[in-house]
Amino acid sequence: MSLLPCPVCGNQPKLVSQEPEYQSMKYFCGVHASCGDWKSNKELAGEDWNKRVQDHKDAEEWNNKKELNNISNLEIAEQGRIKTTISCENCDYDTGFMEQRDAVFRVNMQGGYFVYNGEGGADSKCPACGSNVLVIGN
Repeated sequence: MSLLPCPVCGNQPKLVSQEPEYQSMKYFCGVHASCGDWKSNKELAGEDWNKRVQDHKDAEEWNNKKELNNISNLEIAEQGRIKTTISCENCDYDTGFMEQRDAVFRVNMQGGYFVYNGEGGADSKCPACGSNVLVIGN
């Protein structure tokens, strides 16, 4: 069986086993933490290694997608760090001035929600009065 190189460092995987020798085994690169289940033979351990490598590559590819609803991952991260407040137009609820991601988290943890709808707006529920008129502002 041909084993794929480690997706992080490029090293070829090495077979390791638990005592008693070669009754439970798995492959890992020798540098990064080993994960996956212990297998009963080299072939199963090799299949598991290759599956983990492919899963890692698939996850990395998904994380590197440039757009989701025309918004890049970088833009999402930058927007989350903008200092702002979320307040209710119906009552005196206000999160206080903080990073946007923290303000959204605060609203959610207090029993409301503030969710972007993918169309440039948001759906919301005020945790204090239950109205749907939360607004974000800085």
